[in-house]
Amino acid sequence: MLTVTLHLKKSQHLNQYIYGFLMLQRTGVLKIKSINHDDSLKKHILRANINGLKIVYDAEDGDHFERGFFSQSDYEWCDFYYKRSCSESLLIKYTKCRPLTFNYSLTPSYSKIDYLNQNFRRLMGKGDIRHYDLEVTPFYSSQPKILFITGLWDPMESHDPEVQREFEEITMKRVSILKTLKRHYSHCATFGVNGDRDFTRRVAGEFILPKRLTTRPQFISMMKSHDICITTNGLHNSIGWRFGEFVASSRAIISEKLHYKVPGCFSEGVNYLSFNSEDSLLKSLSCLLENHDMRLSMMLENQNYYKNHVRPDILIMNTIIESGV
Repeated sequence: MLTVTLHLKKSQHLNQYIYGFLMLQRTGVLKIKSINHDDSLKKHILRANINGLKIVYDAEDGDHFERGFFSQSDYEWCDFYYKRSCSESLLIKYTKCRPLTFNYSLTPSYSKIDYLNQNFRRLMGKGDIRHYDLEVTPFYSSQPKILFITGLWDPMESHDPEVQREFEEITMKRVSILKTLKRHYSHCATFGVNGDRDFTRRVAGEFILPKRLTTRPQFISMMKSHDICITTNGLHNSIGWRFGEFVASSRAIISEKLHYKVPGCFSEGVNYLSFNSEDSLLKSLSCLLENHDMRLSMMLENQNYYKNHVRPDILIMNTIIESGV
């Protein structure tokens, strides 16, 4: 049996990887000796020692070395460095690097008591999410529905001019999508903004949704009943967490073109359609709404990719196998 020691600075970005290790422990594949919270580590970094082999899981949003999105010290420590936002140039420059697949938010159970407490919180609708909550079998629908529920970022929430610029661009893009859906697809789309605050009221007041519709359990329930889901890239051109959720739920996806690599076969035109303007968004929507066979095929492709790469235990097991432990 594999023996594992984990070190991390606590971060929600890492929950999917912890969750995967715990799943493998429950099935008897490995034994976790300890999970150590270490504030001296960089944010979004998980160090794993597996039978003496050192693996790093880097869940940062970007790959820009100059902005601190790559940890040189962790790279020097490890035998393999698995990176969420992994570009081709990073793979060429750092030979120990490997791409990680899509991320999404899950709630690890560290003990039986923790698991029972989570069950209580789940009954209360508190949002403790497990991997099977997102899983759904794709089916053919003669009246497909579109989903786009998003958050907006106030540029003034950051002191970094570069981040402010990114916040502004992302917000403008998301508001534009909302307006496009309102003009063309109000009859078959669910769309809106989560978060009723001064900024969202100012830039997208007409699109603010009631809080009861935007809790995480409610969002997941809605997502599984909508065939086509739209998302945008996140900060630093990262692949957003919504994308990972859509893959886990076997949805047909429309997204901006992906800037980072993922393991396995995942491609534009097969697993998702891209857009970069209102016209291209409308074209992709029309394609998936009208071509039922293509839409179902995409959903099945994403279900297959989830089962082989994204499900947390499979994600971690793939890195262990590839590393040759």
